Amino acid sequence: FTTCTTNPSITNKTQTKSPTFDSNYARAYDLLIKTADNFNKAESVDSGKLALPIIEKLVTQTDDSLVLATYAEILFEVGYAYQGIDLYDSSYPYLQKSLDVCLEHFGEDYLLTTMCLNKLSFYYYYIGDLAKERENLFRSFRIRRKICDSMDIYL
Repeated sequence: FTTCTTNPSITNKTQTKSPTFDSNYARAYDLLIKTADNFNKAESVDSGKLALPIIEKLVTQTDDSLVLATYAEILFEVGYAYQGIDLYDSSYPYLQKSLDVCLEHFGEDYLLTTMCLNKLSFYYYYIGDLAKERENLFRSFRIRRKICDSMDIYL
């Protein structure tokens, strides 16, 4: 995951967490890594879908931005993996939910927000909605121009 130097920082709020919380977060994060690093996109979907119930439960227990960022990343990776196996209709709810989480908790000027917009543009192209495809693609590019340097802009 490339981060732009101008991205808002993710802050961990000081909270008392149980050992179960920490082990569940570690399990969800391990599954996120397995999802993101797997070249077999069908297995990536499976790994991500295993991580989602774990992280969704943690999201209800805390407002820790690191947990929310991980949740958004897992949603994104599942949607992206679905696109990798040409299941664009299945990718949409995950990518849209990831975008919603990003916008609500991190704002528009966040790299994962632009990645969601970019992948959603592929979905809109697939269903033939070229106006929405262009809207998402150009919005993603405008945000990246604002938050990224020239080395990161073409992610």
